[in-house]
Amino acid sequence: MNFAGYFNWRSRSKGKEPYVLKVDEPQNLYGIHADLMTRTLEQGEKILYLIYSPIWEAEETPASIKFISRKWKEEGIKAVLADKASHALAVTEGSFIISKDYHHKSVAPSVQRIPFEQVLAVSLGSTLLLGWLTIAYINNGHFATVNLNYHTTTGRDHFHKAIRVYRERIKPIPKDCLLTRRTWAEVWTNLSLAEMESLSLLKTDEEIALFFFRSSETWTTRKRWFRKMLLCVKPKSLFLVTNLGIFYIIEEPPIKPGMLSFGSEISSLPLEVIASASLEEEANADKISPILNLRFGRNSIFSDWEVPFNQADIICARDFLQWLIAYKFNKNFKL
Repeated sequence: MNFAGYFNWRSRSKGKEPYVLKVDEPQNLYGIHADLMTRTLEQGEKILYLIYSPIWEAEETPASIKFISRKWKEEGIKAVLADKASHALAVTEGSFIISKDYHHKSVAPSVQRIPFEQVLAVSLGSTLLLGWLTIAYINNGHFATVNLNYHTTTGRDHFHKAIRVYRERIKPIPKDCLLTRRTWAEVWTNLSLAEMESLSLLKTDEEIALFFFRSSETWTTRKRWFRKMLLCVKPKSLFLVTNLGIFYIIEEPPIKPGMLSFGSEISSLPLEVIASASLEEEANADKISPILNLRFGRNSIFSDWEVPFNQADIICARDFLQWLIAYKFNKNFKL
């Protein structure tokens, strides 16, 4: 076999390969990604997981995934809109490295490094054949996100395993701070098969579930033209705390009650970014519902999530809040 011709063929990639590919070495990436990744790696830096992802061919990001933008309150973080480009994603011992190629003469390829100590949240979502990755981080004193789309059929497992490798670098909570434990069988209850698989791929083998609370769908009636139509104002969600951080799973609001939801997103935050939390109430569809107001950030740059949950889980939410205050601010950790 002519290996020189083989690697030359890879270097002429147009970014339209039909699959997401895990590779062992940067030089095995397609196109300019091999050179970008090799030049960005520092001497002795070890790659733990490396992925090549071709261009997602959709002309624009489907509107059905924009529901996740509700979580972001800060200006400039409003929706997941990914570039129509091929990407390579490397997870090293201390950073994400992401290269991007538009495969167009007017736009130069680029590469960026995101150290783990700058990361706020990592989110993975999917709806039918479209999957997406969003990394929220602090860049020069401002919120920033990097977003990329991928084919779920060949990319879901690879991207989830890459983020799992990142999560394995998070320092776990000391065992003497684990005052409560929940079984994973309890966590799986009421999750869809896709959400269970997603969470299973992201959690580590030794990860311990500590607290969780759920939100059920809430519907209201809105008048449109001469008809009254049902509208989901609060989708299903699961807020889960483990010894490695927080998972937040939220489904895309269905069109009608009882209808399957094909979109969902799972976000992961390390506990070190949590600045504060409080329990409040909000009105949804003429009902008062409890919410957890979660503030997170780094270097005095903060954002907020409003996490709704069912009234039946109020005791668990209060227990989590008491535990968080003790863990974050009490060195002796005495409840």
